[in-house]
Amino acid sequence: MLYNLIMTTISVSEARESFSSIIEDALEEAIILQRYGKPVVVVLGYDQYEKMMETYEDAQDLESIKEYEKKSTKNIP
Repeated sequence: MLYNLIMTTISVSEARESFSSIIEDALEEAIILQRYGKPVVVVLGYDQYEKMMETYEDAQDLESIKEYEKKSTKNIP
């Protein structure tokens, strides 16, 4: 699991005032920044980002394998 499903949501203006603490908090949980009440940016620690990207790449690899297997079985007489 990348995160423990706890996400803090704050406004961009609040984040501007306490950016260094946002960075520290993002090491433990995702921080969602809102502008005009709508989410615009997620701040997360680099380790969590890497895990997320690895998971995404693994999912893409599995999809590619499935597509290859579909094409391969169509050509078998």
